[in-house]
Amino acid sequence: MQEKLCEIHQLGETAEWMVLASRCPALARHGILYCGASQAGRGYRFARERPPFGALFVCRSGAGRVWTASGWQRLTAGGIYATPPRVYHAYEIAPEVQAWEIAWFAFGGGASPGDWVATAEPFVRSSPGTEAFWRVLEGFRAEFFGPADPLCLGAWAELLAAEGQRLLRGGRQGDARLERVWRAVEAEPGADWTLPRLAALAALSSEQLRVLSHRESACSPMARVVELRMRKACQLLLRTEGSVKQVAAAVGYGNALAFSTAFRRVCGASPAAYRKQA
Repeated sequence: MQEKLCEIHQLGETAEWMVLASRCPALARHGILYCGASQAGRGYRFARERPPFGALFVCRSGAGRVWTASGWQRLTAGGIYATPPRVYHAYEIAPEVQAWEIAWFAFGGGASPGDWVATAEPFVRSSPGTEAFWRVLEGFRAEFFGPADPLCLGAWAELLAAEGQRLLRGGRQGDARLERVWRAVEAEPGADWTLPRLAALAALSSEQLRVLSHRESACSPMARVVELRMRKACQLLLRTEGSVKQVAAAVGYGNALAFSTAFRRVCGASPAAYRKQA
């Protein structure tokens, strides 16, 4: 067996950017702890013994090497490296190259270990979807470091999670039963959505729906309902002159205070502040 690295976090001659979920609630809602990209140079090397999070790395150019159960493997353009939580992983720039361009995000916030990576060991795989992932990540970055509109950030974070999950699934599409449920919620955000009602719409038990939602969306069914309601609330606040109480009622909240609390938690600002800053 080839030699592992000890725990090490070494950037070397590297330029990178990163966004933490603590600064972007939209990431946290999808179980993403942080995301970013590196223009890695000489000396770039990381190894983690038992990290509490899983990670996805997507290579755009150059070459690096990553640790799997089979030892070190190369990660080049169009390839991904995925690691489950609490499993040793390591990665570094290949010694013969000058630069290695990789994007990455860590996942596991509020999700169980198998919700993103259904494997016990890190793996490397080539994928035709890596450039789509990069385009979404760049769109997210432009919004976060630019206008930073909560509604737009929520949409970019959702796309980022979806593209990441698609890479991890090997291109497999999302579950049609969940899509049917979320379309119904989007069509009637003010309806009395309960877990049993959502499960019945998906033709699943409540527990089956919970497991499926965590696997596909990295959140519970009711958390997803709240997110869809807040997305609609953002639209109403921007496009109508309805009061906060009226907007709350339109998205299923009989109590304006409860709505404002949920809105602030999801969007990072009160409904009134959000409307004012838009």
